[in-house]
Amino acid sequence: MMETVRTEKKDRLRRMKSREAIGLALEGDWEQAVEVNREVLRLFPDDVEALNRLGKAFMELGRYSGARSAFESAARISPYNSIAKKNLERLLHLEETARPPKQGKVVSPYLFIEERGKSCMTALEKPAGLETLGRMAAGDSVELRAKEHMLLVENQQGDYLGQVEPKLGMRLTRLMRGGNQYEAAIISVNPQDVSVIILETYRHQDTRGICSFPTDRRDERRKAYWTDALLRYDVDSDLDEDEAQVVDWRESYGDSVELTEDQEPAESLFAAKGARSGAEDDEE
Repeated sequence: MMETVRTEKKDRLRRMKSREAIGLALEGDWEQAVEVNREVLRLFPDDVEALNRLGKAFMELGRYSGARSAFESAARISPYNSIAKKNLERLLHLEETARPPKQGKVVSPYLFIEERGKSCMTALEKPAGLETLGRMAAGDSVELRAKEHMLLVENQQGDYLGQVEPKLGMRLTRLMRGGNQYEAAIISVNPQDVSVIILETYRHQDTRGICSFPTDRRDERRKAYWTDALLRYDVDSDLDEDEAQVVDWRESYGDSVELTEDQEPAESLFAAKGARSGAEDDEE
């Protein structure tokens, strides 16, 4: 009986510390995330999720030897763990760096859920090289920068990541110059490509009748299962499967970039899956 009580207490502590670690990551506090995940591992040395979270935190801090050790431990315990394997491959191309830790926060996925006509996923064209993409992860906030008729995507340090598909980029560039504001975050990244989600955060009164992301009702079928992955923040490689769900912008929006006012507002691209319950399920 006493043993059962002790086990239940330890399990509750693990869940509590896991939630704390996830919260710290979403705030971008990677130093403290390292410490909390280490606390979990002192009690549960074979906790693969904690090892992956620890590796992720080390990567964000540029401490690649620590990250490699954490992911190698996860891979030994769970040889088929795709998270550990993917990040070990990424680390092969990264070196220890004196570069300061990223100051940008991991974006809360709930910013991008159920925004009618205000959200869009897209795969970037002309992606950056492995040295740059290797430092990025799902959930990282990125910057949009208009350059002539192009819309470039950069990380928080100003490094080029890729270019938004020309027709979408031209449309958004024109809307940005009209006063609209947008935020963006990475939803998947690998050595060859990177996909982002773009959210309209402010619509200027001069563009109030113009939908940023017009589409058709086929997009009701496209569900953003990546939401749960961003909440965990430790499962970047799980997002590889969403390549089939990253929509070619031209497929749904057509070739026109005219900013007409009679376009049908986009249906929600994303479906919430129960925020609190989903996060707790992931931690367990």
